[in-house]
Amino acid sequence: MNGFLDQFTKNVLIALRNTQRRLHLRFPNIFPDDSESRKFFKEHDAKENIISQVPLDEDLRQSAIWGVELYGPKEISALYEGLEKLGWAGSRFGLPDTDCLEWVRRARQYGHTGKRNLSIVYRHKEKGPGRDYFAPMPDICNYLLVSITQITPSLTAVHVYFVLNDEATKLYESILNEDRKTYYQKVRGRKGYLIPGVLNQKRDLIEQARLKRAHIASGWFSQHLPGLFSGGPLIDELPTGELILMDNYAALKDPGENKFSKTKWPDVLGIDQWLDGWINPTYEGYGLIIDSRHNLKKYHCTVTLRTSSVPDDYYLFRNGRNRGVYDAIVYQDLGGVAVHLATSSYIKEIGRRIRETREVVSQVSNNRLTLIDTLDQLETFYRDTIGDPAIVEELSKLGKHDFEFDCTKFVTQNLIRGEKVELPTALYKLTKRISENVHADGRSARQLFQEFSSTLSTRESIRTQQRMERLTIVAIVIACISLVVAAIGVYVSGTGK
Repeated sequence: MNGFLDQFTKNVLIALRNTQRRLHLRFPNIFPDDSESRKFFKEHDAKENIISQVPLDEDLRQSAIWGVELYGPKEISALYEGLEKLGWAGSRFGLPDTDCLEWVRRARQYGHTGKRNLSIVYRHKEKGPGRDYFAPMPDICNYLLVSITQITPSLTAVHVYFVLNDEATKLYESILNEDRKTYYQKVRGRKGYLIPGVLNQKRDLIEQARLKRAHIASGWFSQHLPGLFSGGPLIDELPTGELILMDNYAALKDPGENKFSKTKWPDVLGIDQWLDGWINPTYEGYGLIIDSRHNLKKYHCTVTLRTSSVPDDYYLFRNGRNRGVYDAIVYQDLGGVAVHLATSSYIKEIGRRIRETREVVSQVSNNRLTLIDTLDQLETFYRDTIGDPAIVEELSKLGKHDFEFDCTKFVTQNLIRGEKVELPTALYKLTKRISENVHADGRSARQLFQEFSSTLSTRESIRTQQRMERLTIVAIVIACISLVVAAIGVYVSGTGK
């Protein structure tokens, strides 16, 4: 009897365990896992919450974001109109040379290049002595820093630097310092679930916050100064960037030099990607991350600055250390870099658009409606890319000195050759290589498209001519039938008489 009860109890426990497992797989957050797993996750979460928090002696701030918009021959009228609406056109202090709109117009007409700095842009309600430029801006911004660069005779760039208010700068710190716990995430259409840990949750929240802040720049441009990116389907690809300030931590260190470091919050924040990093040798902890591997943002860069490494005798500290000084440093040093990064980003998009259209043309069928759609697509392509050939050709002719003059000399380590590489040189080689390739691809693609359009037009003309011939034959047959009917009628009427 005891053996029967023992077996029965054992079977009941197995059944209950199986039922619990099925319910847990079906509703993981309602029916918890076994006690050992819960205990493990609780202890693991506590450790990860501690190592992902910003230390008490650190002051982490996302101080600013920025965006760069470009204007070719097709978009330049939108820039002129936008400058007029914002009130940025017209001379200042009675000096005709201070009219930025006229400066851009004359530079494009006469083939000049250069940069015009509008300095600080305030809200309209903040008018006062010495303040000349005003614009609407998001509530989280204190003010804007704006410059206009004529890169080539056909390409103009506007760089807008959004300086955030004190409360908005604490976004990343608040995400990292908030305790979280592991949970179970069901995957639609699949059995089982995912288990996002504390570090992964915080990484995802950081990326979402980064994307949301980047959209502030793209949204502002689309509303006020739409161009190549924000005025069309590439609005989510507007080249953007952000500045992260820290008091003590120096990001982008080679992990080989710091093997025993257990610091995790910079890794969660995404500022320890030293393989993508460029270091400014002037100050320790002053770095630039050009990372195209973000899941949510293609053309986005991150600048890190350890504020304690900036010497006290820095010339901008005449009114004391404050966040505005660090923003001014980065705005001055990264303006040219941001513009040339945006330029290389747009060249990549030109190449993508050429290859995409070429694939559509190569895959077209003999269906008449498809051929007509293809002709419409080619017409759209020529209309939308009217200024691309001139832009790409001009960029391919930029000299190395142009980049050395515009770009601060951040450096990185070439892992293969073991030598230092300067960012201006790297940007020059990248821009030249991509623009030359895209220029060659565009020339051959346009020749192919013209031949294809001519073939399609000829084929359509032949078909139209064939239809006209058939219609003519039908008309002749109908006329003959009508003539026969009329002759019969005449004959019948004559016979009746």
